[in-house]
Amino acid sequence: MLVWKIHPKWYLFSLLFAFTIGLMTLSVKALYHGDMSFLSFDVYIPTLKFTLFLLSWAFLGEVVWIGYAFRELSKITKPFYATQIIGFVWSLWWLPLVYINVGVIEDLPV
Repeated sequence: MLVWKIHPKWYLFSLLFAFTIGLMTLSVKALYHGDMSFLSFDVYIPTLKFTLFLLSWAFLGEVVWIGYAFRELSKITKPFYATQIIGFVWSLWWLPLVYINVGVIEDLPV
């Protein structure tokens, strides 16, 4: 357990990556609309039940299907192309949701 196969900096990167992308997205939205109100927010502390539900939903909804799709596509194409196909399908899934403003940050520009 004490022997690290992956350098700890990559664990730190993986923990901060989603937060950084979210912050950059909110910043671009704020610049686009000229409103920096996203910097003032209320702290919401979810219940343990909700947190477990959200984490399991995120794991099953994203990690599992992407992992499965990647394994299957890697059998018939190169890994780079497999990731591009998965990214395209993922974009096709989320683009209509951004347009109808459901399940995403409100008024998120495409």
